[in-house]
Amino acid sequence: MTHLNSHFLRIRASHVSCLKLLYIPIFLICIGCAGGSGKEQNTVSIADLRAQLKPLRKIGTYAGFDQKAHVLYMGNDSVERWLRLNQEAHKIQTIHYAHKGSGQNYIDRPSEEFRFRIGEIIFSGDSSLLTYNDYQIAQKIGGSKRVTVQFTHNSVEEAKPTFYLWIHYEISPDLPVIRKWLTIQNLTDSAFFIENVVIESLPLFAGREDSLQVWQYGMSGILEEPLPTPWEGGTSDPFILIGNADINGGVVLGNEGAGILKYYAVYSDREAVSIGLRPTTAINGAEIRVPPSRSVNTPKVWTMLFEGGLQATIEKITQDGLAYIPSYSRDAKLHIPEIQWITLETELERSIGAMRPGDLIALDYDWNIEDLQSIKQISRQVHEGGGKFGIRLPVAEIHTSILDHPEWQFAPVPVFRWPAVPKNHDMDREGEQDEGETQQSTTHEAVPVIYCVLSDYGYYLTQAVKTLLQETETDLLILDRPILGSQHNLLKGCDALGHQHYTRAESIGAIYRWLFQFADYLHREYPALQLGITASTYGVEQPDAACLAHFDLFFDDLSAKSPDSSHKAQ
Repeated sequence: MTHLNSHFLRIRASHVSCLKLLYIPIFLICIGCAGGSGKEQNTVSIADLRAQLKPLRKIGTYAGFDQKAHVLYMGNDSVERWLRLNQEAHKIQTIHYAHKGSGQNYIDRPSEEFRFRIGEIIFSGDSSLLTYNDYQIAQKIGGSKRVTVQFTHNSVEEAKPTFYLWIHYEISPDLPVIRKWLTIQNLTDSAFFIENVVIESLPLFAGREDSLQVWQYGMSGILEEPLPTPWEGGTSDPFILIGNADINGGVVLGNEGAGILKYYAVYSDREAVSIGLRPTTAINGAEIRVPPSRSVNTPKVWTMLFEGGLQATIEKITQDGLAYIPSYSRDAKLHIPEIQWITLETELERSIGAMRPGDLIALDYDWNIEDLQSIKQISRQVHEGGGKFGIRLPVAEIHTSILDHPEWQFAPVPVFRWPAVPKNHDMDREGEQDEGETQQSTTHEAVPVIYCVLSDYGYYLTQAVKTLLQETETDLLILDRPILGSQHNLLKGCDALGHQHYTRAESIGAIYRWLFQFADYLHREYPALQLGITASTYGVEQPDAACLAHFDLFFDDLSAKSPDSSHKAQ
C-alpha cells in the first residue's frame, strides 16, 4: 500500500480531477490480487475495466469475469485474451486474442481450446461433454496471474463423476506470452489413458492460411527456410514461429514437452493452430496413463504474439523472456572448458603435463569393472594436477558380457511397415527416412543390448552410478547412447511386459520422467556435479525446456566422434 499511497500523492498534486475516476480500477486490481473462486469474486465488464484503466501507464496483469457477456478475461500491457465461458452449454472457447501494440486481434472465430481422447470419447472446449464447475484467479510471485477453470465429467454409466479437468492459464506482467496446461484427476477405481492430447488449439489467422509461413527455430538462432502450410511435426523444435506478412506480425508457439513428445500442427488436421503431444496415429505417438485417484499434469505450452521482424522477436525471447520462458540459448548454464578426451591407453603423463588448472579431462566408461581401478587412478592424477575429471557413460546400452538380465531388456515392437507419412509432415530432422522404411533394422550385426530403465534395471543403474561417482570423484557426468530404443528403429518405446509401463506409447513419456527424476536425484546427492546429456540419449538434436530444467549441459551426438576430438557443450 506504500507504493499506492505515494502514487495517490503524485496524482493529488497534478491531477486532482482524475482521483475519483482512478479509485475504481485500483480497487478492482486489488480484488484481482486476492484470488478466490469465480462464485465469490466481484466482477466487472470488460468495457468498464478497459475504460477505467486508461489513465494508468503500467497496468501489470489483470483478470476477471464479465457476468453479462459470460467472458473470462486476462491481459497485461501487451496482450489481452477473452474466453467465452458458456455455463449452460458447458463450453470454454477463446473468442478474442489481441496484440495491444498493433491493435490486431488474431482470433476471428471461437476456438476449440483443447482436445484429448479417453477410450473412444473425444473431449474438447467446444463440446458439451464436460460440466463447468468454477473458475479461480490467483496472484503469483512476480506479479503473474493464474486463471484456472474447473470442469467435471459425469458418465451416464457411473453414479459418481469419472474425472476432474482443470485448465490453467498464466500471464506475466511484461511479456506478450500466455502459458497453458491441463490437469486431469481420475475419480474412478481403475486407470485410464489420455491420448491425442492437444493443450492449446486456436484458430489463429483463420481464413489466411495461404499467407502463413512456418519457421522451425534452431539453437544456432538462425532461421531455416520457411515451410508452407498445412504443416505438422516439430519434435526437435523448442518453439516455432508463424509469420503473417499481411499484418507484419505473427505468433510464437512454445512446447515444454520432453524430446520426441513435442508436437505442433498448423492447419494440418483441423482449421486451427495446435500445440500438444504427438497423437497416437503418428509415429511415436504418446499416451498418458492416469492411475486411480491420481492427478497428472500435461506439459506446459505457450503462445507469444508479436509484431515486426522475426529476428527481433527471437532476440526478445532469448533475452527479455528468460525470467519467464525457459532458456533456449546455446550458452551453457555454467562455463565448462573444452573437453580433452582420452582413453585408457593414452599416455597420461603427457596429457597431465600439458594440462592447465581448470582443464577438463574426460574418457568413456563402458561399465567394464576391470577398468574401474585405472579410472580411479586417472581421476586422482587429474585432480592433483588442478584439472577436472569427466566420464561419458552409456545409460541403457550395455553389453551382455557385462550385464545379462533378459527380463530387464528393452523390447522393441515387432517388425512392420508404417503407413506413408502425410505431406509436409516433419520427420523430426533426425534422419529423412523413406516413406516405406522398415521400423526395425533387418541387419544382424552384433550390437549392445538396451535395457529398459522402467524395469528393475533402473534401480540397478542408479546404485551403480552412485558408486561410480563416489569412487572416481567425477566432476562432469555425460549420459550417452540411446535410451528410448535402438537407433536403427524409427519407432521408439518399450513393448515389454512386467516393467513400470503398460503400453509402448506410454513408455516414452515414462522413460523421460524417469530420466528427469534420475537427474534430479544426482543433483541432490552431488551438488557440485555437472550433469550433461547427449542428443543420442535425449532423442532429439537440440535441448528443450524440459531438458534444460534438469540437465546442466547438452552435447551433440558424441557417440559418432573419436575420443581424441574435442566438443563444446551447447
